[in-house]
Amino acid sequence: MVIVIMIHDKEDIMAHAKRKPVARTKQKGRNIHRKTKHHMIPTSRCQTVSDADRKNNFKRISHKIHDRWHRLFTNMTPIEVVECIVRIFAPENYFGNVTLVAEWEGARYDFNLVQPHTFDERIRYIARHDLAAWRVVFGKKRSFFDAVVLVIEAWSPKDYFKEIYIEAQEPNGSKLIYTYPKKQLPV
Repeated sequence: MVIVIMIHDKEDIMAHAKRKPVARTKQKGRNIHRKTKHHMIPTSRCQTVSDADRKNNFKRISHKIHDRWHRLFTNMTPIEVVECIVRIFAPENYFGNVTLVAEWEGARYDFNLVQPHTFDERIRYIARHDLAAWRVVFGKKRSFFDAVVLVIEAWSPKDYFKEIYIEAQEPNGSKLIYTYPKKQLPV
């Protein structure tokens, strides 16, 4: 794509020369730092019925993070993203117990490790080969447990998750637990 800038007089020349260059990706010349609207519950997967749900369903993120999110998780809902991280991205037996209950627009969604999963081979391939996209979305040193908590707390609409219980075991042997509503755990 070629962009032609018409410069008519000295003021146009000076104004053009003072502009700072814009960081662009190689694809389609998009500004990678531009903020985009990410629908946490994909609009292709639901009909947002109330204005409160509509306003609660998006967050502003950079184009680069938005692109990498969809490369990793296509148009999954937050509960599906958590399931994908737990079942596909994390090593086997990293998560010991996971129970999630989510609600959106009157529908209820449940997930636990006993249920069979239905992820296709494309997702499995990405999980093993696109570590760069993972690092853009979640950072270089974030654990799988931290990534799941981030999806629950920052990449899901408010009040989407109704019940959460997650147990994980880090490679160093430390046990991690996340619950919602917050419960007093036995010591």
